Amino acid sequence: MRAPRRLYIPPFRDRVEGGARPVITREQALSLSHDIMSLTSAKIAIVQISHTVKSVTQLASNTVRGVEEGERLQVSLRAESVNPFAGLMLFQTNQTDDKSLHELVQRVDSVTRDMVGWNDQRMVHERDEQDTYPATKLWYPSTVGALESARETSVKPIVDTVRNARLDASGFVGVMARSEAVLTESGISAFSEETDCEVNVTARPNDVTSTGWSGVATRDWSTVDPTRIATDAAETARRALRPSAVEPGRRTAILGPAAVVQLMRFFALHFDGGASDEGDTGFSKVRGQERGSRFKERLFDPRITITTDPTDPEAGFRLWFWKGYVCNPITWVADRTLKTLAYGVGSLLHGKAYADIPYGFRLHGGDTTVEAMIAQCDEGIYVNRFSGLEVSDWFSGMMTGVTRDGCFFIKHGKIDRPVKNFRFTTSPFFVLNNIIAMGPSHRAAFGFSPWTEVEKVRAHQDWFSEFYEWPRRPMVVPALMVRDFNFSALVDAV
Repeated sequence: MRAPRRLYIPPFRDRVEGGARPVITREQALSLSHDIMSLTSAKIAIVQISHTVKSVTQLASNTVRGVEEGERLQVSLRAESVNPFAGLMLFQTNQTDDKSLHELVQRVDSVTRDMVGWNDQRMVHERDEQDTYPATKLWYPSTVGALESARETSVKPIVDTVRNARLDASGFVGVMARSEAVLTESGISAFSEETDCEVNVTARPNDVTSTGWSGVATRDWSTVDPTRIATDAAETARRALRPSAVEPGRRTAILGPAAVVQLMRFFALHFDGGASDEGDTGFSKVRGQERGSRFKERLFDPRITITTDPTDPEAGFRLWFWKGYVCNPITWVADRTLKTLAYGVGSLLHGKAYADIPYGFRLHGGDTTVEAMIAQCDEGIYVNRFSGLEVSDWFSGMMTGVTRDGCFFIKHGKIDRPVKNFRFTTSPFFVLNNIIAMGPSHRAAFGFSPWTEVEKVRAHQDWFSEFYEWPRRPMVVPALMVRDFNFSALVDAV
C-alpha cells in the first residue's frame, strides 16, 4: 500500500492565515470521490463530501468569553442493500489518507455484502442523466478573508459602542465557508460552495432590567457594519429601560423580522410531502380521520407567498440534493393555497415531481414599514425578538416561547412605553392567517441559539445535522402586523 496521502496541507490555521482557500476545491473533491468509488465493490453507491470551516467568537459582559474555530470534514460512502429496511449502509470518516479510505470502503463493503446483500439494480425512477445547474452567488472572498480578521475588526467596535452607552455587550461574531460534493456510481456529480456570516449584539444595563438586540446575517462580510449593529442594540436597550407590566391576552402584535424568523424556524419541515400524506405535519388532513395532505386547499391569508430559489441573492442555497438532483425554483404557497409539497425522487413513480424540503425560503412581504404599522395601531405590542421556543403540538404547529430584547406597548399610533416580557402560545399557521400588514422582506439574523428538543431528535435521525447548527439556512422574512396574537402570561426574561 502506498504511503498515507493528505489532501489538506498545510493545516487549517496555516491555510487561513496564509490566505489560501480554506475548504476543499471542486477538483480535490471530485478526485477524492472518484478514488473512493473506484475502491468499492458496491453496485449502487454514493460518495458525499462536506467540508466546513468556522470561526465563532462569543462575547459576554464586554469580554471575549469563547472562541470556536476549526474545520469539519465528512467523507461518506453509502451502499444500497437489497433489504428495504436496511436502505443505504452509511459510513463516514474525517481522514483522507489512503489507509483510512481503504478502511472506510472495507467497512461498507463487508457489512452490506455479508449482512444484508448488495442491491445491483437501480430503482426504475432514478435517472442516469447529469443535471445542469444555474449559476449562483453564494461564495464571497470578503467572507473567506474574515475567517481570520473578523474577531479583530468586530469585537472592539462592538464593545466600545455599547460601553460608551454605559451598557454591557454580549453576542457573537460568526464566519463560515463550506464546500460539498456528491458522486454516484453512474457518474453523476455535483459540487457547491458557500460562505456565510452573522453578527448579533445584545446590550443590557448592569442591573439587567432591560435588553436590546440587533443582528445581521449575510453571505457577504463586506456588507456587515458591527458598529451599526451595536448602536441599534444599545438604542433598543435604552428605550426598554424601566418596563411596566401589561395584562397578557390576545392583542394586536407588530413582530420584527428577528421575531418572525423564530416563529418560522420549523415551518420548512411541514412541507415534507410523505410525512404530510401520513398525517405527520401541519399540512396533513385531520389526524386519525382522513389520510392525505391539504394540497391545493386555501390555508393562508391571500397575501402570503412562500418560495424557494437556489439563485435567490438572499435566500439562495445548495443547487442539488440527494444524488445530484437539481433544486428547481418552487412556489410552495400562493393565493391562499398550498401549491406543492416536497417529495423524494421515488415520487416519480406516482406521477409527482420531486423536490427537496425548503430548508431556506423567502416569505414574500409587502411595502408597509414598521413605523407605518405603529402609526396605524391603536393599541398593541411591538416585539423585537423571540427566544426559548419549543413546539408543543407538531400537528398544529403550536409553539411557545418568550419575548426578548425589546418589547413595547403601542397606544394611539405611537410607542407608549416599554413593557415586561410575555410568554406566548401560537402557531405560524395562525399567524399567517391573521395578517394586518406586511413589511419588505429581507434575510433575518437567527442567532447562535441552542438546539430545541425537536431539533435534537431530528438531528439524531438525519445523516447531516448542519441544518440545525449555526449558520441556519437562510430565511428571508418581513416584519408582520397581526391580530389576536396570544400573549399568554407575563414572564421574567431579560
